[in-house]
Amino acid sequence: RVRHWVANSGGGVRCSPRLARRRLRRTHPPHARRSRPLTGPTAAACLPQRLPPEAARGGASGPQARTLAVPGHTLGAVAYVIDGHAFTGDTLFNAGCGRLFEGTPVQMRASLARLRALPPTTRIWSGHAYTAANLAWARSLLPGEPSLARRAAQIAEEAARGGPTTGATLTEERATNLFLRWDAPEVRDLADALLPSLPPRAWPVEPDDRTFAVLRAHKDR
Repeated sequence: RVRHWVANSGGGVRCSPRLARRRLRRTHPPHARRSRPLTGPTAAACLPQRLPPEAARGGASGPQARTLAVPGHTLGAVAYVIDGHAFTGDTLFNAGCGRLFEGTPVQMRASLARLRALPPTTRIWSGHAYTAANLAWARSLLPGEPSLARRAAQIAEEAARGGPTTGATLTEERATNLFLRWDAPEVRDLADALLPSLPPRAWPVEPDDRTFAVLRAHKDR
């Protein structure tokens, strides 16, 4: 189950069922159609909870968990990092990233930068398995990249066996996810080449943010 959280003035977050359903209708229509109000013990457990933007959980002998604030897809998005595994929801997908429903390109790239800075062996588990489609888009833009071709073949084989297409290491993501390569010269050149094909808008000034924004706008078409 997915919980959507709404920031409050106290620095934490709380669950607001009415506002959560309104936001779901705007940003995630399929989820909104299936959502139901929380009642009874579930609501009692949910409503009082407060989650700081970044918090650590776990004892000396138990799993070590962190929450990371990763606004962009939505303003209240969080990721969970537990014992070398990052559960990134709709912020970072394998070979892609989420659309910007509430945040800005600057916010989203900053959130992706936080995730990119995790240890390279971290495994990325996203909220959706869009990996094959994301790689197809990347290969259409950079058809000569061997790393993209290799990963696309691996994903196709895994899917044919009925296996998972998420769970890549951050090392793999940094090599094959264009949305994590905003500072790579070949990706920056690609964004510059794509820019004339996109509708005019106020692009971010900072080069890394602009590169990310152009890629996201192209993927949204």
